[in-house]
Amino acid sequence: MRKPGCLAVLTLAAGMLAPPFLRAGSAQPGRGWDVPRVPAIESLAPGAFDQGVRARAEAHETYRVDARVRLPLLLGSVPLADRTGVGVASVRVRDLAVPGGGETATLRAYEFFAASNPARARGLNRLGLIREAVWIVDRVPRRTVQFGVISTDRAASRAEAERSLDDGDPARTQTVSVIDAVITPGATRSAVVRLSVGGLWRRADDLYAEVRPRWEAEQADDAGTVVNDPPRYRRPVGFLGALQASLRQAAAAASGRTARTARTARHRYVHDNELYVLARRGRGTDTGRGRTYREEGLIGAGEVVHRLDYRILNASGREIESFRLWTLLPPGAAGARVDAAGARVDDAPILPLAFEFRPRKYLELRARRMPPPAAPGLSASALAPGQ
Repeated sequence: MRKPGCLAVLTLAAGMLAPPFLRAGSAQPGRGWDVPRVPAIESLAPGAFDQGVRARAEAHETYRVDARVRLPLLLGSVPLADRTGVGVASVRVRDLAVPGGGETATLRAYEFFAASNPARARGLNRLGLIREAVWIVDRVPRRTVQFGVISTDRAASRAEAERSLDDGDPARTQTVSVIDAVITPGATRSAVVRLSVGGLWRRADDLYAEVRPRWEAEQADDAGTVVNDPPRYRRPVGFLGALQASLRQAAAAASGRTARTARTARHRYVHDNELYVLARRGRGTDTGRGRTYREEGLIGAGEVVHRLDYRILNASGREIESFRLWTLLPPGAAGARVDAAGARVDDAPILPLAFEFRPRKYLELRARRMPPPAAPGLSASALAPGQ
């Protein structure tokens, strides 16, 4: 089974539209398909991730990633090894104008990047990049294009994870899946190319520049198209788009603007032609973290930190994995328009303060937003009279 795209797994996608001869609701996989020479995210959303292209609005946060190896027990787990600063992560969201689309149309570009630091997690060398560009018209997503890179090597056991934290080979290469996809109301199409890469990346742009020309020279190892008939999803979104809709719905529920129901706490999305459900199963305030984050300057006085628990379900309802995040939930304007799920999809994005997940029962990864740099101090001479 393909892994679903999420903050935990960093899965990714992109592609083209369905050919007309495909049977409704069917997938047509293939090997050796010709991959388009230009990624869909470049041909359909040119400049969306280019810093030289002016955005209406932009938000960017970086995170430090820590790791803990645990011994699973019947009623809990025991930590066996801790390592701080094993990697970095970043989230960036840009809103751009759509040519000819007017004020009600927005192209929203989501980017999530994460990579390990070989000096701190030598054998646990992982990386991931997911980019999603979503066309939003009248607060409704109309189409999503994706491109991403994800490590496919996994620590097979707890012992291997422990060794990876201490004595792995930082120079070894790793296998990645490069996914290119398009999600529309009528169909989805994705193609996957597998590559072997090695190196250290600290920025999403550097990883993209490394992988992009190699992707162009390869043929797809796996590709397919699925027609959305009968409808499997209402909105053509990927994971990052679904997560933002869920966070906006949680903000609306926290401020009392919408009812808290199971129906509105679930958001369907597509990854690599497969349907998944992002299900929010809990929301509460975290006063302890709120106090810590205020002391670190991450939040202001009076701001409330919320903890949200999520599950990733497949189309049949089976849980694939879970994760947790902490964030601020802005109340929004009184009387603001919301969609059927209680989400204002084109409002300012909500970015996590921290998130945690367990890609394996024995491995826990924790990411925390970097505190803002401290203001430079003044020396005693600078404060002396007459200076």
